[in-house]
Amino acid sequence: MLALYRALLALRRREVALSLGAIEAVTAAGEVLRYLRVDPVDGRRLLVALNFGAAEQALEAAGTPLLSTHGDFGNPQRLRPHEGLVIDPG
Repeated sequence: MLALYRALLALRRREVALSLGAIEAVTAAGEVLRYLRVDPVDGRRLLVALNFGAAEQALEAAGTPLLSTHGDFGNPQRLRPHEGLVIDPG
């Protein structure tokens, strides 16, 4: 848990979109919540996807995973149970 917290803080420090960015395009489908964070300076977007359910869910997002709550980089096509994923859609 401490390692995850440190990784989240480091990502937040690195990515202005996560600390100062506006929240856009909030969608919910079943037990999955998705939203975009947008950097106010350069417009860079980051997708945050959260699976609140106990079953794996299709995500079908494009881009590079930056962080997963499961301790690896995750898969932008699937969200594991209770997983949060930050993706750079590039």
